[in-house]
Amino acid sequence: MAALYQLAVLGSPTDAQISELEEIVGTAVGMFNLRLGHEVGWEVRPEAFNPDQQRSSAAVFFGGDNPPLANVAKLLEC
Repeated sequence: MAALYQLAVLGSPTDAQISELEEIVGTAVGMFNLRLGHEVGWEVRPEAFNPDQQRSSAAVFFGGDNPPLANVAKLLEC
């Protein structure tokens, strides 16, 4: 089954930031009996984030020194 929702962490987050964010978001979606990586897609530092236009999606961008921009400009157009 495809994920019902799609979330992405883009840019240059540290491993500690990813871990903390994953715990917080996992707890939040868990209140609705959803799981990261199952009902809620969870992509960390993907080459490109191309969410399905028929699913709710969100992304967070962490800047830093020369963060990978992937397709951030295209996502901002949507």
